[in-house]
Amino acid sequence: MTGRSPSGRATHERSRVAPSPPTVGVPNALPCIVCGCQLDDALQGIEDNQPYAGTSFVTGGHYGSTAFDPMDGSRLEINVCDPCLTRAADRRIVIHHSNMGRVSRWAGDRECA
Repeated sequence: MTGRSPSGRATHERSRVAPSPPTVGVPNALPCIVCGCQLDDALQGIEDNQPYAGTSFVTGGHYGSTAFDPMDGSRLEINVCDPCLTRAADRRIVIHHSNMGRVSRWAGDRECA
């Protein structure tokens, strides 16, 4: 994937980052949970996780999880960069829930089967 992020960095030049506690400051976008690349902020000056060239996912837990199912309303938020999400779609390991109630394997921008 080529191009430029809002900060002007080439999108293919991603660096891996070690997990660290949340910090108010730059960048506010979390790194990709799959490959570890640091994502740029899509909206400059906003203290929120809004990744450029990535997608944010939020969960309140999941019945059956031994890692996170607090049942107290708290949530976790993670990011997946676009290249990792696209590779997962190519492998057909992402589920798509349409607004019409249809559930299928997601194929990225291609039609869901």
